[in-house]
Amino acid sequence: MHPSPTRLTHKNIDPHTIDAAALANSFTFPITVYYEDTDAAGVVYYANYLKYLERARTAALKDLGYTHRTLKTLNVVVLVRHVQVAYLRPAALEDTLQVTSSIIKLRPVGITFKQDIFNGDVHVLDAVIEMACVSCSGGVAAWPPLVFKTLQMTFKGDGNGSNQ
Repeated sequence: MHPSPTRLTHKNIDPHTIDAAALANSFTFPITVYYEDTDAAGVVYYANYLKYLERARTAALKDLGYTHRTLKTLNVVVLVRHVQVAYLRPAALEDTLQVTSSIIKLRPVGITFKQDIFNGDVHVLDAVIEMACVSCSGGVAAWPPLVFKTLQMTFKGDGNGSNQ
């Protein structure tokens, strides 16, 4: 089991990939590459990076007090709507990776994360993940008020989607 995310320090991120405001509100999540994560070439299979990003986003939201179960009790789920990924360098068996997650856009019915994966100082992956808030019955839904307020405080934006 992986530990919860921790506040990101300036030394763990490439300053060219994220702005200073987002840096102050980033989380980092460690991932160890296991044999099952690699392909025939001995590097992480491309789809497994998406799993790493999911684990990191889930852990970041949990750190804010909201698990998927908690959100479901509030009649909402959060689904991936759009993924933009750049694979920059390969990671290999037994590498220890750091996944950083930052909220870069917050809307009443969604959220966008900027995520990066690092292997030490090497930038492995750059991603932007857009997510939608959906009711448990399947329609687009607004964030529950307390969840939205928590996200706004973390994001430190105005919450209306006008930032970034």
